Amino acid sequence: MFEVWRFAIGAAEKAAIAEGAAAGIVEGIKIAIKGIKDAFDIDFLSGKTLAEVITGKTFNNSTFFVDKILQEYNTMCVSSTTYQGKLICSLRSLTRWNVEPTTVISANAKQAAINAGKAAERVTAETTKALTAEKTGEVTSTSAIFSNPMVISFIVVVIIVIILLIIYLILRYRRKKKMKRKLQYIKLLKE
Repeated sequence: MFEVWRFAIGAAEKAAIAEGAAAGIVEGIKIAIKGIKDAFDIDFLSGKTLAEVITGKTFNNSTFFVDKILQEYNTMCVSSTTYQGKLICSLRSLTRWNVEPTTVISANAKQAAINAGKAAERVTAETTKALTAEKTGEVTSTSAIFSNPMVISFIVVVIIVIILLIIYLILRYRRKKKMKRKLQYIKLLKE
């Protein structure tokens, strides 16, 4: 019986961890998208929206961000003059102060990845803690106990045994009472 409970609690904890990780990934993706938009003023990478490009596997990968943003920088700013008003293209003006645009892109992309990773870890920890308490509470609650077929069977058997015991005691008492009367009649007849 105890093994069933341990298994149920373990399953509840695993489910909470999985849901917590999923919530953390969603938050990490949001923070990564916000970080990239704020730092570079871009909505697309390689012709796709940031939401399409930044996934659960890439939201905290700084190398991925650096590569993609450098490609976007080269496409938008180096080989074209169409996007000169964008923040990412204004990085070219930093060469006057001996700062390479690739250095700034690399630093900002890494910071966006680090912030996304931290946000994902924080949300994962908070969500996992809350869901673990909730799900283990569900497993150990009274209604969960009574929904287990083994527990229900045991309770039914105990109730049946108690009812049979009560019936036995009532019949025994009535029989004793009857025997007592019979003995009284026999005594009266002998006198």
